[in-house]
Amino acid sequence: MVSPDDTDVHPQRPVLLAIAGTGQNGATLLCRMLGELPGFVGVGEIGRLWDTSLIEDRDCSCGLPFDRCPFWTGVGETGFGGWNNVDGYEVSRLREAVRLRRPLDSLPQAPISEIHALSAHHLVPFRVSARASSEYGHNLRRYAELMGRLYGAIAQVSGARVVVDSMKFPYHARMLPHVPAVDLRFIHLVRDSRGVAHSQTKTVRKQGTAGRYRRHRHPLRTALRWDSVNLTIHSLTRTATPSALVRYEDVVSDPAGQLERIARFAGVPLAPGDTSFIRGSEIDLPMGHLPAGNRMRMEAGPITLRRSDAWKSELSPAHRRLVSALTWPLIRRYAYIGGGTGAGET
Repeated sequence: MVSPDDTDVHPQRPVLLAIAGTGQNGATLLCRMLGELPGFVGVGEIGRLWDTSLIEDRDCSCGLPFDRCPFWTGVGETGFGGWNNVDGYEVSRLREAVRLRRPLDSLPQAPISEIHALSAHHLVPFRVSARASSEYGHNLRRYAELMGRLYGAIAQVSGARVVVDSMKFPYHARMLPHVPAVDLRFIHLVRDSRGVAHSQTKTVRKQGTAGRYRRHRHPLRTALRWDSVNLTIHSLTRTATPSALVRYEDVVSDPAGQLERIARFAGVPLAPGDTSFIRGSEIDLPMGHLPAGNRMRMEAGPITLRRSDAWKSELSPAHRRLVSALTWPLIRRYAYIGGGTGAGET
């Protein structure tokens, strides 16, 4: 694994626009749309680069294998003196130690996919032990330094002022305030809990795997996780880090307006014509350079934005009532039911 100090990188201080939230919330779509704005670059779920790209060499969204993509080759040279100086397996293990909050040497010497499948729910002894707490802080700082090098190199190679990261998971968001030399700002992207619950019942094939599918999640578990993740993001955005709440449904119903609002929040106001790739409910997205994210990262050309309300007819009445009851305080806060305040900035 490369040391954080092995290569001298002096990028300008980029704005890091981090999208945080639950799964199935439209983060990849929003990242790609923002990446089409002048001065912005979208890089998807960048924290998965260490394994899906450096180890598995999956295709970049430009269509080329990662090790043949000129953009990522330039990032590796700028940030680390070449990807051959980075041990993707060891950095991935470090990321997983941060995610699981357990000592690095307690992780099995196994494929990263097996380590990534470990659940943090069964690790209470590690979380409460002094050694885990001490080593967690050390691992967090090491990983944040490496991510800082990566963000800086992305900004330099792309020439962008704003780097958009859609690695939305809470453990990643907790790490970001420790990243050096970036101007961090959070986008808390929310989607109606009932729409997320409906999405989690669908059968979807996983990327880069043959015959494997995303596991179904019962609406009860989805609702509890939806609450947990959004409350965690709220706790992070109550700090000094600027944050803006954005609803997925508003992005697909008023894409130009939402992009203009987010660009102002990022400190890069748009000029007339900067959203010309949006034509009503259709957006024209070219191939980008997202090394990881959901399936739509590979789509290019005209894409029609649709607000999916299929949950209203396809999610059973019992499950709709269950999810609504369990998530009621937050869906009210986000104005999915009457009385909430909807989107806002802090």
